Amino acid sequence: PPLVAGFWSSPTVLRDMERFTRTCQPLMGTAIDTWLALYDSHERVLTVEAACLTGGQNGLGNILGDFLAWFVWGIATRRAVYIRWSDCPDEDNDHYLNSNASTSSYDGGGGN
Repeated sequence: PPLVAGFWSSPTVLRDMERFTRTCQPLMGTAIDTWLALYDSHERVLTVEAACLTGGQNGLGNILGDFLAWFVWGIATRRAVYIRWSDCPDEDNDHYLNSNASTSSYDGGGGN
């Protein structure tokens, strides 16, 4: 949209971004950049085996705390976090995991 296109070039936003860059430090420094780089290297990985939703008993609101804990644990232990949903109606998840995980650290079996 036209209003959004000019947002980042508006004088007020440019002034505020310059102030932020000059005076503020990122909340976690370079920790987030270092953690995100692990998704490219797969040097250290945490794979969480999770079941798909069953019978409408669970939902994102019920497991949001789990998601937060998994990713905080990943950042704290410097591991890229992958959630492997098992018992899902599609096979896309298994294809991605098996094609991107290192065979030396993950055998791809997952008990299935």
